[in-house]
Amino acid sequence: MDETRVLSSSERLGKYKVLSKLGAGGMADVYLAEDTDLDRKVALKVLPPNFTRDDEFLTRFTKEVKASATLNHDNIVRVYDVGQDHGVHYYTMELLEGGDLKEKIEKGISEDEALSIAQAIASALGHAHEKGFVHRDLKPQNILFTDYGKAVLTDLGIVKAMDGGTQLTETGASIGTPHYMSPEQGRGRELDGRSDLYALGIVIFEMLSGKVPFSNGDTFAIIFSHIHDPVPDLPNGLQKYQPLLSKLLAKDPNDRYADAAQLLSALAVLRQGPTAERTLDKTVKIEAAEATHKPRWFAGAFVVILILVGSGGWFGYQSYLHTVEQTRLAEVKAQQKADALRIEREKAAEKRRMEVLQVKTLANQKEKEQRDEKARQKKISMEAIAVQKAQEKKASELKRERLAAVAAEKKHEEELARLETDRIAAIEDGKRRKAKEEQAKLRAKGAQLPVWKVGDEWWYKGIAASVTSEIHQQVTGEGLHNGKPVYITRHKDKSNSYDTTSVNYYDKSTLNGVRMAMTLSGKQYISDWHFVATEGQAWPKFTGNKWQEQSTYTSPRTKTTTNTNFEVVGMENITTSLGTFKCYKIKATRSNFDAGFDIEETFWYNDGVKNFVKTEAITRWHEGKKKPMRADTTQITELTSYRITP
Repeated sequence: MDETRVLSSSERLGKYKVLSKLGAGGMADVYLAEDTDLDRKVALKVLPPNFTRDDEFLTRFTKEVKASATLNHDNIVRVYDVGQDHGVHYYTMELLEGGDLKEKIEKGISEDEALSIAQAIASALGHAHEKGFVHRDLKPQNILFTDYGKAVLTDLGIVKAMDGGTQLTETGASIGTPHYMSPEQGRGRELDGRSDLYALGIVIFEMLSGKVPFSNGDTFAIIFSHIHDPVPDLPNGLQKYQPLLSKLLAKDPNDRYADAAQLLSALAVLRQGPTAERTLDKTVKIEAAEATHKPRWFAGAFVVILILVGSGGWFGYQSYLHTVEQTRLAEVKAQQKADALRIEREKAAEKRRMEVLQVKTLANQKEKEQRDEKARQKKISMEAIAVQKAQEKKASELKRERLAAVAAEKKHEEELARLETDRIAAIEDGKRRKAKEEQAKLRAKGAQLPVWKVGDEWWYKGIAASVTSEIHQQVTGEGLHNGKPVYITRHKDKSNSYDTTSVNYYDKSTLNGVRMAMTLSGKQYISDWHFVATEGQAWPKFTGNKWQEQSTYTSPRTKTTTNTNFEVVGMENITTSLGTFKCYKIKATRSNFDAGFDIEETFWYNDGVKNFVKTEAITRWHEGKKKPMRADTTQITELTSYRITP
């Protein structure tokens, strides 16, 4: 339940795009990421879930990270940002690609490089301590390097946030690493900058010797050694650094360097040469002697020389008694000193026993706090799981209800669509029935195709933009065309732009044109029409009647085809200069791709006139193969006079 979710490549946290995982630790998993706003690579650290469930901790953590971001030192890592996205809490810092100090120690470090690193970290600690920060977990893994070898201190302020409450590390001890923990930190006491200097002393010891001074046993045993055991001697050849480390690793913080500035001075002396080292050794020894001076106990041996001159002289006897008394007094004083020393040792042993008991009590208390914290976290997790399951159950129920509602709505819509389809079908059926009834009525009334007679004439006036024309149509005879009876008419069209004469042939059974022979400027143009009735008959005309017509137009230079669809859309009264006529209204659409035009045309046909009373046509020209596109043309033709045989 408490495992940190591993972020996948290309996953985003806020403005950061995860590139790869760099490593993992007790306090955070580390990823290589890209700041997409500033186009730079950063180190992104993600907190484990057991930290992020505590709101008080998160508030403290955010505050400490923001505070550490204000530190400005060449040997302290730059902290860029802190935030959270989809429940994942993180902070970002400067990307350091030169590895950590632990890796360098394993490969081996020269004395000069070790002192250089110590100076850099001491300088960083001095800046941090002046700003009120104590690191609390200084160790080689928290000292990283740039790609050009500069030592940089990391995680300042982060450890303080994690040590501020009841959170514990995986080892069960307070925040800190046992091998680098100061005695006062092991006792759980208040810490200041001198605790960091102690940890730096351990790091210097490890850089010089390749190992930490206290490493035997478990965590408790290591902490006990920090509190009580003397600092081990450095290997041969490194004794010149022993005074420095003895002062850095003093059990009492008051016996250490007071601050990082004093340590920097001592390191500078060591790097100056042998004379400076002797000065440092003498200074440290004097300080150590002053800090650790204790009275020395000694016992002398009394030698009694009995010189008896003579055989029982008085002087010799008195001298003997005095010597015996002095010897007895010396023995009494020696015994008193021995008793006092024994009592002092017993007190020291009791004090040490009490300190051990205190450390054990502190460890037990920490373990209890850890158990209580784990129990609390487990309870929180179980409650969160219960809430999550309840929410999932509710969400599942809502989803089922929503799906049921969607299904019901879809069924309702399908029913409405079916009803609409039925309604439209009923309307269409009604139209067809009505058309059939109208056709039957017309037939019942004996409606027949109007019969043209030779001599019937019609006069029209046409207007199209600036062109006006007078049109005369006359039935001139009857005959056959392709074996079918036809009416023959002469059609004259005289305008202010052109004059045409044509002979037209109309099928007597449908009154639809079948051929036109037109003469324009001495040239003849032929159009042949092919009539197709798509519903009912071409006559008698009734609402809903439809038919198609295809005409082939042949000129001296070209041949084109026009397709036309006709439909009788209803009856309508139309008024002209001759009066008002009840007409069939016929819609026609013509299309000629080769000539490059489309025509929408309306005809009003009257049975009494036996011809059209009025026509309106809109010609829409589009760009042809040879001619550019022209403006739309509207043409209106109206009957002005007619003469027919009754």
